[in-house]
This record gives sequence, structure tokens and C-alpha cells, in this order.
Amino acid sequence: MRKVTILLLCILLLTSCSVSEEDNSLLVAEDSTSLMQDTLQKWEDYMESSATGLWEDSIQYDLHFEGIHSFGGEYHPNPPFFDPLFVHLTGDTLIVTDEATQSLVCMDTTGTILWKFGEGGEGPGFFAGIGQVDVCGDTIGVINNGLSFIELLSRDGVLIGRLGAVERPMDFSFIDSDRLAVFSKRQPGGDVHIVDIQSDSILYSFGDGEWVTYPNSGAYCTVWGIFLHPDSVVYMGMYESKLVFGCISERSSSWIETREMPFEITECTSYYHEETNTFRGMAFSRHSSLCIGPHGELNMVFLNVMHNGEMSRGRNISDRAPVTMVDRFDRSGTYLDTYCLPDSSISNIYYNGNGYFSAVQRRTGTIFGYRVVL
Repeated sequence: MRKVTILLLCILLLTSCSVSEEDNSLLVAEDSTSLMQDTLQKWEDYMESSATGLWEDSIQYDLHFEGIHSFGGEYHPNPPFFDPLFVHLTGDTLIVTDEATQSLVCMDTTGTILWKFGEGGEGPGFFAGIGQVDVCGDTIGVINNGLSFIELLSRDGVLIGRLGAVERPMDFSFIDSDRLAVFSKRQPGGDVHIVDIQSDSILYSFGDGEWVTYPNSGAYCTVWGIFLHPDSVVYMGMYESKLVFGCISERSSSWIETREMPFEITECTSYYHEETNTFRGMAFSRHSSLCIGPHGELNMVFLNVMHNGEMSRGRNISDRAPVTMVDRFDRSGTYLDTYCLPDSSISNIYYNGNGYFSAVQRRTGTIFGYRVVL
């Protein structure tokens, strides 16, 4: 039966260009809960059709999501943020980086704003490219990318220091209250830089993801990474299908290709811009967001999948799939399975370890909250 379902799906994908949007019930989400569940399952089957995952047929690891709230969005009369970029969830507290206002927004899961910090600028308390956020105990860290800082705040939103040892940090993760693992390709020495918080100094660097350099566009090496207790890190590039694993104590790393996809990957290209008489790079990101899921596994969001099951090949983002696909891997990089979130175009997810997922939909400026049912 499963093979028949996959075969029918592939046939419908191939013929989707010749049918009307109303007839394409396989790929378009419906209002009915039962039809939405059917849509989720068919997209999961499609994404799993090109690779065999260890958890594909295991009921034990199935995830089901119940939408419990949404914050922000274009129809919100007084949104708490306007362009959410990243979200971190600790307990029942959401910490959101708002690219539009260059500020950090702290709120609870009822939507009550607890505090806001920062605005666009260059001095202490200002951001020029707000980025990733992480929390350790009573300390919040947030990347100030354009100024090459990681700002440190107390849990009540007061600036307590800034770290500048790493050039252009792209992501970071607290190892403990004394050390950070900072991910950056700009800083010499590797991809991973272990930073002493008290002295604001790099203890050592390591790691090599062997990133591809594309003609006329430089190296696309935007990195997402997390610390894995007790002695490891894992990170990925947004434009390549690989996971890099690093051992902190041994200062070593190795990488693996993730898996085969059921569609052709759209490679980064360059094109000629007539008005400026220059060549420009066009990059199609594959992955966004890396977090630890409910079973301790790695969760990786796949971007730019269109309603017809292909990967985007142009600038149009209005034809996205009606759901968001998330691949799962174990901590050695083995593909487990794919699950789907019931909302389209999710770019960033975070799991709090206690049954609650938050997810960013950047094109509408909305953050969704889901309760996960195991």
C-alpha cells in the first residue's frame, strides 16, 4: 500500500502543471482537520520516498502537532515584533530576535511581553545585524553580527557584557557558564571556536566543513550549530546537504552527506546584472534551523520546497508547499525520517524539551506554537 501511495504521489507531481489549483487536492492544504492530516501524511511519504529512514515505519517515534497559538503576523493590530528572525524557547518564555527593529523581544507563551532590548545602531545596547540567541542559566546571549559581537544579557533584559573574540559569529551555543562554542567561517583556524567567557578569548579553534566556493559569489557558509552534551558539536551550512560533527576535547571534525532528496537540488548560480554591469550570486538555501527534538534526535528544516514537490528555481516564493518538512537524524548523522508541520514556509523551529515547539514563519512575521503529541 505504501508503494502504491508513493507511486500515485509521483504521478500527480509530474502532472501538477496541467491541472488546476482546485483539482490539486494532494498538495494543497484544506480547512478540514482530516484533510490536513491526509496532506501531512502524503508529504511525509513523498519526502521519505528517496531514502530509507530508521524510524519511517515506527509508531513509537511518530509526532503529531496541535496548534495552540500564534503571535504577530500581518493582521495583528499591535504585533510584539515585525520581522522575527530567530526564536529560542526556555520553559514557557520565548526570546525572539526582530530584524525589523533590531531588538530582542522576551515574552511568555500567553503573548505577554516581559521586556524588549536594543535597537539599530553601533554602541552598547544597539545592533547592526541581530542574529542567533541562546540561553544558559541566568544568561542570555545574542549575536550582533554586523559588529562582530555576542551580547550578554541577564534574564531580565539588562546588558551585562559583550564578547568580541570571534570575527563575524554566525551561530553559537553555550557549553556551560564559562565557555561558548562559536561557529564562524570568517575567524581563522576553523569553523568552531571555543571561547572563554570571562577573558573574552579564543581557547582554540577546529573544524572544517569543506564548504563549496561558487564562482563570482564567494563562499556560502552561513552556519547553524548546537552543542551536544557532553563533548560534541554538530553544525550545517544552509546551502549544502551535509552535517559536520566535531569533538571538542579532541579538536577534530568529520562530515557526512545527509541523504538523497526526492527532487533535483537547485544549485547556487551567478547571473549578469545589466544595470550595474556586474555578476551577482544567486543562492538557494536548502536547510534552515537545527535543533534537538523530543527523542534527543537532530531536527533539520528543509526550505524552498514548492507546491509541486520541486525545489525553487527562481525568485517566486508564493508557491511554497502547504506544509513544512523537517528531516530527523540521529547523533551520528543517520537519517531517521521526515515529519511535517501544518504550516507553510517555516524557517526556524525550537523545541523546549517539554512538549512545546515554536516556529517562525518569516514571510508573514508570525511565530506559531505547537504542542507535540508523542
